[in-house]
Amino acid sequence: MISDEIQNFFRYTARALTYIRHLYAIEKEADEKGHTIEERYQLRQEKTIPLLRQFGE
Repeated sequence: MISDEIQNFFRYTARALTYIRHLYAIEKEADEKGHTIEERYQLRQEKTIPLLRQFGE
């Protein structure tokens, strides 16, 4: 049987990978729209920062 510690690790890891996928999706959006550096910065401010704050909770 898997210990609680290992199960918690797997849950945390799965959660982290979900957030990483979201971050990559934001970058893909910027690529597909051909955003300038300034536009990428704005997109990251709008979408990435709140996502990272949520992950930290």
